[in-house]
Amino acid sequence: MIGSHSKRRYFQFLFAMAWSDGEFQTTERVFLERLLAATELSEDEARVIAVWFDQAPDEPDWDALTGDFAYRERLMRQLLVLAASDRTMALKEMALLGRLRQSLQFSDEEYFQMVDDVEQLLATSSGSP
Repeated sequence: MIGSHSKRRYFQFLFAMAWSDGEFQTTERVFLERLLAATELSEDEARVIAVWFDQAPDEPDWDALTGDFAYRERLMRQLLVLAASDRTMALKEMALLGRLRQSLQFSDEEYFQMVDDVEQLLATSSGSP
């Protein structure tokens, strides 16, 4: 899933998005629990990440997000799903996604295609992320 990139850092980005509106919703928890269950983590990684279910992680260095296109696209898609998992998107979440789109250097076309894909996914889902 994450390849050679730090799993801890990857999840730090996801948890930071989940906490960006000041609330950690049940749907966000379920999404992240499922994603973590499918990810092989070291004991140290799991211990650090588990804390983020109860408190927001330190603010990650969003500007350091680099890597190949597939990595950046996967992360952005997961951030979009996470932000919309409660079927609403707070202004803080939308602002953060906009800044990330620029930081990750997605064109408008690439970004809005991902948004459309996520909207279709959520529209056809049975109510679970």
